[in-house]
Amino acid sequence: MGADATTSRDLLARLGDEADPRAMEAALEALAAGRFDAVFEDPAALDALAALGDRLAGALEAGAAQDASRADAQRRAWLWLDAIRRPAVQRRVAAAGAADPWLARVLRVMGASRFTVARLLEQRAERYGPRPLFRETLRGEDVSHSWFEVITRVDQLSCGFLALLDRHGRGPIAILSENRYEMALADLACLGTGLVDLMIPANATDGDVAYVLAQAEAVIAVVSTEEQLRKIERHRATLPALRAVVLLDRPAAPIPGVLSPAQLAALGRPVSAERLARERASVDTRALATVMYTSGTTGRPKGICFSQRNILSKRFARALALPEIGEQDVFLCFLPLFHTFGRFLEMMGCVFWGATYVFLRDPSVDTLRETMQRLRPTVFISVPKKWIQLWEEIGRRADLDLDPEEALRAATREVVGDRLRWGLSAAGYLAPEIFRFFQGRGIELLSGFGMTEATGGITMTPVGGDRDDSLGVPHPG
Repeated sequence: MGADATTSRDLLARLGDEADPRAMEAALEALAAGRFDAVFEDPAALDALAALGDRLAGALEAGAAQDASRADAQRRAWLWLDAIRRPAVQRRVAAAGAADPWLARVLRVMGASRFTVARLLEQRAERYGPRPLFRETLRGEDVSHSWFEVITRVDQLSCGFLALLDRHGRGPIAILSENRYEMALADLACLGTGLVDLMIPANATDGDVAYVLAQAEAVIAVVSTEEQLRKIERHRATLPALRAVVLLDRPAAPIPGVLSPAQLAALGRPVSAERLARERASVDTRALATVMYTSGTTGRPKGICFSQRNILSKRFARALALPEIGEQDVFLCFLPLFHTFGRFLEMMGCVFWGATYVFLRDPSVDTLRETMQRLRPTVFISVPKKWIQLWEEIGRRADLDLDPEEALRAATREVVGDRLRWGLSAAGYLAPEIFRFFQGRGIELLSGFGMTEATGGITMTPVGGDRDDSLGVPHPG
């Protein structure tokens, strides 16, 4: 159906129809699928969604829904959370100046329905199935990994981890890797199943790696390469809690006591789908979900703890701050997954928005420019150095002071591709003239400030409201 006035009114009526929950679900599904975005031109649509969210949360909090009916109520609450992340909803919230109370409502529905990373992954996989979630370049070939593939691999790894922990006892799973697809899968498997994982910087010394593994009493370690494996093996005798190591790379020769991803998946085959579902359903959204280790300013690495609520609430908050980002976007990503922006804003952001995450393993300016031209990203998040390099690369193709605007725009697109429209520079100073240059050529380059302890971003310049030397305004919430 089209989103004309009659069907829009009908949709709003269905959202408020407590006597016909199936009609209400159908209306939510239509909104979540983006078939009625135009309805949000009417402020009453946001009011109807808000009232429904309050009603769904209230019923779950009161315990009015039990057993099968509770499962139905949870499903409707999760569908509501899917519908309200649409850019059309976020724009209406921003226009109403209602970001903070709206986020409070979202958090209430999340808590009452026990919305977890597992639910988010399942929901997005059902909606986007064959579309790519991850893309990477392997041996010169572009490879796409669909939502269907990702959720299948995540389930296999989750079962493998459960089988290992059944054998050796529960404890954290450490991940020591450079950015790669298999690293993201391991992380999503842990987050999606309520298995605490530790993200250790890939450039950590072997002494710091041993310190983290010992302090956290990690039971399993996932490592990318034999070089990373050696960091652990040098101290293995001092790590009694560590019982299993998984090596993502294929070694030149079998290594005793080290599992491959295929062997890990094979170990998990006896773990039933029912067992996996029970594990995921039992996740406490406020309990420890993951620990990220940073070098800190002095001394040993510092561990910062996050819950599922931390991770997911920040995604809804960031969506309110960036209402135009959505399922059509392609993120070009080189920030490491052991970095809060790389892991939470880029990877989990792509999962949340239904966007595509592209791995950029070589961040040299030549590779960056070539990849931007070939894969045509719409979003690029970076430290200031990369924006400076892109600006300088444009300056090699045009006189930034004297050439006409048409030539500057052509040179810009020759470097960053024809679709880049969003950027963020953080973790350092970038000159105002560079911000203004990109903003003047159709790229909304924003500035921000964040800390690992805050699950990433704390402030960001508002879209269209940049000021020189400003870190912007606080995120909603």
